[in-house]
Amino acid sequence: MNEVVHTSPTIGSNVEEIVVKNTHFLMWDIGGQDSLRSSWNTYYSNTEDQDYLMRQPVGLGLAWLGLAQLELPRLGLAQLGLARLGLAGYLVAVLLCVPGCSGTCSPGACTPGLCTLLERACDFTPDCEDGSDELDCEGYHRCDFQDGFCDLVQSSEAAPGWTRRPGAYFVSLDPIGGQESAAELRSPVFLPSLTCQVRFYYYMQTRDGGLQVLVRDQLSGHTTLLWSASASQEPWQRTVVQVPSDQQFQASHVCDFIPHCPHGDDEKHCAAHCDFEAGSCGWYEVTPGDGFDWVRGSTEEVPPDYQGQPPLLDHSTNTTDGHFLFVVQNSSSLSPLAVLRGPQFQSSSSSCTMTFWHYNSGISVGAVDMYLRVSGSDNNTVLWRTFYNQGPRWNRVSVQLGRITRPFHVLLAKLSLGLFNGVSALDDISFLNCSLPPAMEVCPEAGHFHCVRSRACVDRFRICDLTDDCGDSSDEEGCSPQLQCDFEEDLCSWSQEVGGGDVFDWTRVQGPTPTFGTGPWKDHTLGTAAGHYLYIESSAPQEFGDTAVLLSRVFRPTLLGEGRRPCVFRFHFHMFGSHVFRLAVHMRTTAAGRGHMLWMQYGNRGNLWHRKTLYLNSGRPFQIMVEGTVGDDFNGDIAIDDLSFLDCSLYDGPLPSVSPPPPLLTTVSPTTPSHHCPSGLVACSTQAECVSQRVLCDFRHDCTDGSDEEGCVQEVCDFEGGDLCGWKVGGASLVGGASLISSHAFQWFPEQGESIHDGEHNHRPVNDHTLDLQTALLSSTGPQCTLVFWYHMGGFTVGTLQVLLRTGNITQEVWSQTGNQGNRWRRGEVFIGISNNLQVVLRAQRGVSYMGDVVVDDVSFQRCRPPQGPRPCGPQEYCCSNGGCVPQVLLCDFIDHCGDASDEDPYICKGFWGRCDFEFDLCSWRQSQLDDFDWLIKTGKTPTVGTGPSTDHTLQGRGGHYLYLESSFPQTPGDTALIRGPEWSHRSTDCTMRFFLHMSGEGMGTLAVFLRTGTGTRVVLNVTGDQGNYWQSRQVLLAAPADFQVEFEGRVGRNPKGEISLDDILFSPGCLLASPSEATEPLPPTGPCVSGFLPCFNGRCVSEEKRCDFRDDCGDGTDEVHCGGSCSLEDGRCGWRTSLADTLDWTLGTGTPHGTRPPHDHTLNTPQGSLCRLSFWYYISHEAAGTIRVLVKCIESRLRCDGKPDCLDQSDEAGCPDQWEEACKLSQDLDDDCDWTIGRISHTPGSGLPGDHSPGGQGAFLYLNSAVQREGDVAVVTTSVPFPASRGRCFLRFWFYMKGSDRTGTLKVYTVGSSGVPLLMWATSGNHGDRWTYASAVLSSSAPFRVSFQARVGGDPWTAIGLDDITYTPECMMGGDVTPPPPPCGAGEFGCRVPPRCVPLSWLCDGQADCPDGSDERGCPAVLPGTPPPQEGCPPGNFRCSLGCLPSLLRCDGVPDCPHGEDEAACPVRRCALGSLVCETSSSSSSSSSCLPLEQRCDHTPHCPPFLPDESSCLVCPQSFCLAGGACSVGTHGPMCTCSPGWTGNRCHVKEKDPPPTTPPLPPTPHHYSHPGTRARFSFANPLYQPSPGTEDSSCSEA
Repeated sequence: MNEVVHTSPTIGSNVEEIVVKNTHFLMWDIGGQDSLRSSWNTYYSNTEDQDYLMRQPVGLGLAWLGLAQLELPRLGLAQLGLARLGLAGYLVAVLLCVPGCSGTCSPGACTPGLCTLLERACDFTPDCEDGSDELDCEGYHRCDFQDGFCDLVQSSEAAPGWTRRPGAYFVSLDPIGGQESAAELRSPVFLPSLTCQVRFYYYMQTRDGGLQVLVRDQLSGHTTLLWSASASQEPWQRTVVQVPSDQQFQASHVCDFIPHCPHGDDEKHCAAHCDFEAGSCGWYEVTPGDGFDWVRGSTEEVPPDYQGQPPLLDHSTNTTDGHFLFVVQNSSSLSPLAVLRGPQFQSSSSSCTMTFWHYNSGISVGAVDMYLRVSGSDNNTVLWRTFYNQGPRWNRVSVQLGRITRPFHVLLAKLSLGLFNGVSALDDISFLNCSLPPAMEVCPEAGHFHCVRSRACVDRFRICDLTDDCGDSSDEEGCSPQLQCDFEEDLCSWSQEVGGGDVFDWTRVQGPTPTFGTGPWKDHTLGTAAGHYLYIESSAPQEFGDTAVLLSRVFRPTLLGEGRRPCVFRFHFHMFGSHVFRLAVHMRTTAAGRGHMLWMQYGNRGNLWHRKTLYLNSGRPFQIMVEGTVGDDFNGDIAIDDLSFLDCSLYDGPLPSVSPPPPLLTTVSPTTPSHHCPSGLVACSTQAECVSQRVLCDFRHDCTDGSDEEGCVQEVCDFEGGDLCGWKVGGASLVGGASLISSHAFQWFPEQGESIHDGEHNHRPVNDHTLDLQTALLSSTGPQCTLVFWYHMGGFTVGTLQVLLRTGNITQEVWSQTGNQGNRWRRGEVFIGISNNLQVVLRAQRGVSYMGDVVVDDVSFQRCRPPQGPRPCGPQEYCCSNGGCVPQVLLCDFIDHCGDASDEDPYICKGFWGRCDFEFDLCSWRQSQLDDFDWLIKTGKTPTVGTGPSTDHTLQGRGGHYLYLESSFPQTPGDTALIRGPEWSHRSTDCTMRFFLHMSGEGMGTLAVFLRTGTGTRVVLNVTGDQGNYWQSRQVLLAAPADFQVEFEGRVGRNPKGEISLDDILFSPGCLLASPSEATEPLPPTGPCVSGFLPCFNGRCVSEEKRCDFRDDCGDGTDEVHCGGSCSLEDGRCGWRTSLADTLDWTLGTGTPHGTRPPHDHTLNTPQGSLCRLSFWYYISHEAAGTIRVLVKCIESRLRCDGKPDCLDQSDEAGCPDQWEEACKLSQDLDDDCDWTIGRISHTPGSGLPGDHSPGGQGAFLYLNSAVQREGDVAVVTTSVPFPASRGRCFLRFWFYMKGSDRTGTLKVYTVGSSGVPLLMWATSGNHGDRWTYASAVLSSSAPFRVSFQARVGGDPWTAIGLDDITYTPECMMGGDVTPPPPPCGAGEFGCRVPPRCVPLSWLCDGQADCPDGSDERGCPAVLPGTPPPQEGCPPGNFRCSLGCLPSLLRCDGVPDCPHGEDEAACPVRRCALGSLVCETSSSSSSSSSCLPLEQRCDHTPHCPPFLPDESSCLVCPQSFCLAGGACSVGTHGPMCTCSPGWTGNRCHVKEKDPPPTTPPLPPTPHHYSHPGTRARFSFANPLYQPSPGTEDSSCSEA
């Protein structure tokens, strides 16, 4: 500008303002001082011009005159008469001035000495001879219409709109049929600027109309005219329009994911969450009208030609009424492209992710790509991609955006080659965790960094990590470049290892890796394809196990102490691909070797960058090594980026070449302890230290030197170097050194490596760990103990892999997989839980040929250490009966966390409504009638081989039941099975549902969880595809504005081997069952009964609740028909139904004189009658005459004195104490919101209680005055005197009153133990009518407890909640437990019939009745079933199994040792004395079996042909001979076992029995028993039940 400006000299700095041709410039002079250079940015940013603290966002637009309404910021609105309008060469300068050219001229200069006007720069016309004014145009938004409409958008309401003219590339508006035409173009939303201009060329040939440019305020909607032109005949004319900005607003706050305006107007057109119900939220089609477009619509608008499948439901509402975006084709273009553009955001945080639901289904639907476009960059970065048909379902997609520092938007491009036939749709877009941290006056706590300019607070470990977390980059200022590297230029201070064992190098790259389906698509630093990172290439020539190592510089020792901060290493890693193997970080203190491992990660972690922070601690100089290891296929790329150190100091010298010798220590040999321990304890290697035998091999070092875990299996094992980590080969040599393996048989070896058989090369991994192993005896495991392993099963004839759990002589299968699983590693998981004296066995079974291998690797025991001893429980812990503590969230989850099952006691779990393990039936779940087939209850394996679980989740045994979906024939892909749970109240708070699912197999279908209300359904969980061959837990939060139900929908996938299984469904105590709607008893109706009422034969209607309640409410018995009561079976089953949980069904039959049926039924004594038998014992004296009539009605003692007469003569309420108020001794809670009131009349206007419950209503009651309280207020009263610990014996009885609307609150009863943890015992909600309602609850707690009544105020002030006549049974003051019905017997147990109990299976048929009814000794066979295999190929003294040989000493010893138990097949059932052997045939008799005494064993004379067990293994203990922790020793008569306490038998395989009582038991006494909810009453003598004093049942009788 040829102006010279003089400033005043200063010591520090100076600011001057100059004015040149009405343009104001602020100039800074900082005097050139280096010490002030850091303040330059402060001067620059704290000025109004540069920080843009001025304008509300504005839109720019062109418009014709006469348009009455503008809806959005727009650029381009036109109305045309009989003429043509053209636009071309549009550009806008935003925020940035045009950069200066070379030479001395001002901005806008050409070559040195030549200048051009600023407004001429970047206008598509070179004004400089060298064209330099058109070179640097990055700061401009420009469009010449060469590639479409750029960022300009046409209004969808204007027709026909602007038309882009090919060839010349401009847009025009033409009249249609002599009528006026109108069109508009809308620009993006621009931020305010003093230098913003819009420049364009226009051409008009028209007699009327005109052209306008308008600016519209984005927040207020106000439109201002900037420029207009009327009819003109001139050729193309150039126009420059200055855009004013005079409103105050910080522009960087617009579209930054944080609403700053009171109503969120600054985020209105860039919503972070959009379901497209109210509009498009700023998403629009880039090129509308080209015949292939994204449009917003609903189900009915999807063209019917595309729907060769079920109707596409909106994902948000799961109905046909909701809205979504989908692609419509109206053109036959060969390669149509529809591009959807999202709103532009200012920036995003490092944790930003984008989620959406996508639908891409059809035979020719094409691919979809999602791109990231960052302002100032011409390159798109691929974020996500899907190919072709994904099936008729919505699929959830999560995309990581990360930290983006410049404005950006997302593009979704839909491409279809040739014929488009399908549906591609988008719904429910969300940007999560994308906002930068807010400004704060003071950071909340130590360990935070206060950002310099944004004033936000970030974690201190986030500084100098190459990511701008503050938003102003102040957390990345002053950082040492030697301690960080983003790989944008080179490797920085890192280096590739040369030699040392690595095979290849890390590769620096930008954009995606060469192999599709693995590796990242963008770096972490920039978040775009332009950024660089390092990765390992897993394709050829790399092979499995090859490593690449990256070395850091050497660091000084870390010295932690007062005021010192830890040395920290941060990095980001990316492990995506089906064959990703391992990434590890090592620290070494010598110049060679790997040192010790700090961190390791295996397998596919998803297409995401993950952050990892490691704390470094070393007393010597050290170096960090990052090691990547190649997997067994090319889809295994691993990447790293943004490596940084914090508070670490570099070391000047190199590392030493060898490690210094360790200090000399004097140790005691672990095999020869020099001290002795008392009985039951074992000696540690350390001097004078003893530990209990019960802590050996429990994964915890109880000995100081850890010697109690020597020889035990390790918690983690990768089998490197052939180390079996304590696992022992349990199949290659079963016992006695007699190998099962011949030279060409099925073998197992660690580190087998390359295939050894011709033809196997494509059927096993390149480097494998093939084994069949078992652990040593594990003394105990913890409640969360889980076995995790990786397995590989490939090949045409691959066999089976099993996981077995062995306790004593009982072995049960808990996991299995059969057949070819593809050339990849898969994860296996087995829940073990609390167990004692356990062995874990990994067993493989060979296929029909060698073409297949079974491989396992990386076996780990997770969370298996048993809990420590008793301790005081915390405020959020449940106190177990054995003194242990369990987090409250783990109560009643079907897993024994206490070890004594007290956390799973059915009385403790009364408050967990809807709890179901499917052991007997569907509980409160019901099959839907609107699906294609039903869910089934199953025990053991599913019918289809190679899919489904091996056991249920509850019992982990073959006898346990679970729910499953059979996906094989006749089911077809897409068929659904649906079950629906009970109805839950909308008053539920903190309501969650937990359950376990099993979904394993390729082509697996979908499991969806719906929440259904009266207005529709909503998806709360959707699980699709293979989830792994193990039970997995899922949890969902349940909440709805109205009462709701939960539905499980299983959908069959494309593979028939894809069963879906469910088990152990649990609702939290916050879930309340919905109360039945209140209605009065109707009069006999003239038409059908209303919903919820049962029609009687006589025309009356009664409530469904009165069905099967033992009372004839209809008057004609209709309501008591088919209730499963007394039945002769002559007219059917009378309501008795077959259980879904059994394995075979009862059948109605008729008598027959032949076969196994009875010859006649009992009712009619004829062959035609049906059979039913009811028996009872009675006694009639020989002197008696007449008839006994049984007309006795008995009531349970808990119904005595409960304020409700149950006997017709009301004798059960006679003589009961009064003054319940004094007896209860209730006290108000000091921490609640309001108090209960005791009185004789309620003070709630319009809803008062009519009186108390006592006759006449003149007594007192307890009530909550809801009229003066707020919704959600809680009132609590608690008993002052605690009750003793009790489970199942103490009954609370009370009357409550709850009248109002459906917005009435809730009433709950809790027991509160000493730790303060409340256990829900009873709850109700809603309107119960204008009457007192009776309620009772069983109160249970494992510790002394108080009873708490909690009322929560609802949303209706005209409601009332009252309590009256609160009573407790006498047992409440006595305490104690009622033995609940035993659960189904587990593995290794036999279930007695009467009474139901479990005894060890080793007691079965042992000649001594252990069940009270002797059922364990009934039907005992003389010979065990089965046939031994042919006995060929084994040496003398051995027995042939189907897969090898074992010592014949193990034949017929009661323990199955062969893989299939053949060593016990056809053995005689005999019980011999301890030390004696069972002889199948004796030497003196060829037919009868006998017991051989101990003295005749190993006497060199064979006594027991044909296998001669008495002369087998006389000099050696067979492997695993002594079970249950027993010890084997060899004596004169061969191997003998010394058993652990509680075990006996030759092999410690029999559970010891309790010694017989010294005095005979009392004779049984008959007692009456009535089980609640049953219709039959029984009288029996029960030796296990003796009533407590004073608790005899009250009864009343009538004749």
